[in-house]
Amino acid sequence: MSLRIKTLICLSGVLSLYLAFDLFLYQHRILPGFVELERAQALQNYDRCIKAIDREHHLLSRTCRDWSWWTDTWNYALNPDKEYEDENLVVSTFQNFDLAAFYIYNSHGEKAWGHSYNPDTEEYGVFEDFEQPLSQSIIDMLNIVKVDVAVSGWVHTSRGPVLFASSVILNSEGEGESHGQLVMARLIDEKFAFTLSAQTELTVTIQSGVSQDHTPHDPIIGYPDDTTMTVTGCYPDITGKNMMKV
Repeated sequence: MSLRIKTLICLSGVLSLYLAFDLFLYQHRILPGFVELERAQALQNYDRCIKAIDREHHLLSRTCRDWSWWTDTWNYALNPDKEYEDENLVVSTFQNFDLAAFYIYNSHGEKAWGHSYNPDTEEYGVFEDFEQPLSQSIIDMLNIVKVDVAVSGWVHTSRGPVLFASSVILNSEGEGESHGQLVMARLIDEKFAFTLSAQTELTVTIQSGVSQDHTPHDPIIGYPDDTTMTVTGCYPDITGKNMMKV
């Protein structure tokens, strides 16, 4: 056997060993590190999405309290008047705060004013859950408000899940005898998911009607295909039960 052939055989063996070692290193050291880094980034993105949801929650809660702790609203709940309605209970109020429902109840629990709003037709409508008789989920929420002054959360309705905020109606100083309760609600729909996507620069989807077996806020990482990673978690309603999948 010539020296050239022996040299080629040796080089081939060294190259094979090198390639085998490189493949082993990639599969058992480098690739797991990349996967773990990718998983960590995905979980961080999920946290960003949850924080965006919480911000929307806080914003609606604060808006509701600003309206309910206002002397003009306080007077209206006791003695409804057209001037307050013409100046405040208008289409732009629904549009500015992306509301699906706005209701004012007097101290007897009767509706003083209330409508749903359809942004597609720009027309008022009726949100059955907030009308008499109230749906049980809304009754439960309003009963909590009587104790806690203000409350907000996620509830099931005949139109699907909504972000709900309610507060007792007081004067602008947050004092005096309550004249009732004010309620605001936003639908959790494709538009809400689009808002979250715009805020987080992520693809966000929301599904309702989820199983109660999964622990809320315990995200699960999935791989629908070779190029996609998803993170899915359950978001609870005001009672702590799973209401929607994010």
